[in-house]
Amino acid sequence: MSLIIIIAIIWGSSALVSHIRQARLAKEQMRQREAQARLLREQRAARERERAETQRLIDLERARAEQEKVNAKLEREQEKQAAVLAKHERRIANLEFSVEKAERDIEFFRNRIAQLDAQMDGLLLLQAGSVPGGKEHTKYQSKITTLENQIHTAEEKLYKAQHTRDMAQREIDA
Repeated sequence: MSLIIIIAIIWGSSALVSHIRQARLAKEQMRQREAQARLLREQRAARERERAETQRLIDLERARAEQEKVNAKLEREQEKQAAVLAKHERRIANLEFSVEKAERDIEFFRNRIAQLDAQMDGLLLLQAGSVPGGKEHTKYQSKITTLENQIHTAEEKLYKAQHTRDMAQREIDA
């Protein structure tokens, strides 16, 4: 009987040792599964962080590209405005030149008309002192006609210069 008890004790001890080994093995397997699960979670989290960072970089690049487009558009618009402004400044400079030239022309033609009027007065006095229908009278009449044409031409040029000045000044003022 003692042999049976010893066999039972040995068998019970070996079952207990086997059970302890299985428990340890199960515990170790559980630790390994937990470590694997933790590693998988960390890997997933790392991938998510990488995806998020990649998306952030893509968004930044898109925003930068969009900003470059906006800047390029603004630059083109500024170039257009600069060209329009330069054209406008050239136009104003030309108009101011036209005003100045017209004023010089006006002064010149006023003086010229005054000179021609003085000549006309002299010729009219000379013609009045001559015999109507005579050779001298006809000669003076011819000179008077020539002076009248010159006066008319000078007056037309004066009116044209005044018109040019007035129109250019209106355009400058507008």
